[in-house]
Amino acid sequence: MHSHRLKVETEQKEANSEGLNGSDGLK
Repeated sequence: MHSHRLKVETEQKEANSEGLNGSDGLK
């Protein structure tokens, strides 16, 4: 169960690095 959340957080982190997530990446 935790691995799914980790995957989502990782994807958000990568997206934020590219500036695709904006404020969502700061949550």
